[in-house]
Amino acid sequence: MWHAEKAITPTLLLILGLAFIHQLPLQISTYSSTDNLVIKGLVQNSLNLSYSEVETLPMISEIAQLQCVYAADGTPYNWTGVPIFYLLHLAKVQPEAKDVVFRAEDGLSSSLTIDEAMHPTTMLSLKVNGTTLSYEDGYWTSALAGGYPYKLVVPCRWGYKWVGWIDEIEVVSYDYKGFYESRGFSDEASIPNCTRLPATEPAYALFNATWRETYTVTVFTNAALLEAVFDPVTKQIHLIISSNNNSDSLVQVIIPKRLLTTNFTVLSNNIETHHNTIQGETNSFVYFTLSQGLHSIKIRGMLLADVTGQKEGIPDGKVDMRDVGSVAKCFGTEVENPSYIENYDINSDGKIDMKDIGIAAKDFGKILP
Repeated sequence: MWHAEKAITPTLLLILGLAFIHQLPLQISTYSSTDNLVIKGLVQNSLNLSYSEVETLPMISEIAQLQCVYAADGTPYNWTGVPIFYLLHLAKVQPEAKDVVFRAEDGLSSSLTIDEAMHPTTMLSLKVNGTTLSYEDGYWTSALAGGYPYKLVVPCRWGYKWVGWIDEIEVVSYDYKGFYESRGFSDEASIPNCTRLPATEPAYALFNATWRETYTVTVFTNAALLEAVFDPVTKQIHLIISSNNNSDSLVQVIIPKRLLTTNFTVLSNNIETHHNTIQGETNSFVYFTLSQGLHSIKIRGMLLADVTGQKEGIPDGKVDMRDVGSVAKCFGTEVENPSYIENYDINSDGKIDMKDIGIAAKDFGKILP
């Protein structure tokens, strides 16, 4: 979307939209400031990166269409930049994070949820069609791909999410409303009928993990992913990755939270390896690095889908001694008994007995879907 130094009224928004559609000449002031990128908020490592430092970070490329809400058609561009997930990985996001806020030099801002920001196709672009971003950023066709030094690229989201001239990223614990969102524009900004996300280079891979339900797991790495499967017998994710990079290769695995609890381990060639995790609303984002060579990666943990009971005595999302105690407290009661409590009847058979205690004991330590 367009940036400006002055407040934008609804009338001016309409004029700008019509100007874009009819290609009227519009000009705005360019900005000159430091090209530093600040990452702050709910992170363990606040960052202040120069442009030259950002240029040294791992890059991806993708062809994504920039679509303004006022235009009939969008324009595809070839974007090159740093995945947002990598920046957040460096900053080490804290557990209470909810939104990622992107602020421009002119004061305009927008935000994405952790889940949206962490997808491999969401990037902080530095180049478009092979060249550095221009300073201009606006509605008119020649400036759509501008926004030096950095522009947010969010496929399948309206253009007002594609903030240009970014100089600050902040991680917050609440649902942030940016300039347009606070004025009535959709916070999700989803473009209708846009369901196919672009391919990236390096590519990310999708595969299904099926156990009672089918879940989609996403893997992104700058090494070579040779195999990605889910073993329903051992209930683990198995990856085979070949790394030939001079430096360590980064691996990102996006696992639906209904599939994997926080109690898991990552093994490389049967040796436990260090990993970091960022929790979104619906996904767990698992990161680890690999040295050169061939690696057999196994992600083992207690699956949410493997919970045999679908209820708890105490509804706190986990099965522990409080649940076992609540079932025991009402042991021997049935529906017609005043002491019968439906929530403690784990298998919903109308009575609280050894079957319910057995289920609670079997699921002990697990987290419910």
